[in-house]
Amino acid sequence: MVNVCQTVVPDMLQRNYGDVIIYGSTAGMIVTAKFGAYGATKCANNFYTKVLIEENKKSKIRILLVCPPAVDMPLLKQAEATDQPDIFNNSFFNSYLTSSPEDVVKAVEKSIKNGKKVCYPRSAKISSFLNRFM
Repeated sequence: MVNVCQTVVPDMLQRNYGDVIIYGSTAGMIVTAKFGAYGATKCANNFYTKVLIEENKKSKIRILLVCPPAVDMPLLKQAEATDQPDIFNNSFFNSYLTSSPEDVVKAVEKSIKNGKKVCYPRSAKISSFLNRFM
């Protein structure tokens, strides 16, 4: 992600036009057992993107950080198969704390259209808010 940004952002700045969309995660904000490596990489994505946004706020390029909750994809299915699947077999988790890939794409499109800097699909905004108090 850093290498791609270091490659494309200078050209976008020179053109004074372009969109950068980086996927972080609420997993980079909320400590979750068994998600150490994944959470650390997403935390790095979140932080790097926020710095990139700040450093380029006077330019015309648009940079968007996407922080979805758990997304119903193969990685989530793999996590469900771990030795501690209870969190994933919870109806609250499945109803409110997961998102479909389609929901995420719709939220990204809406965020770009509305000029947002950070996109929190579905319940992710609540997670972001609650994280401030943890």
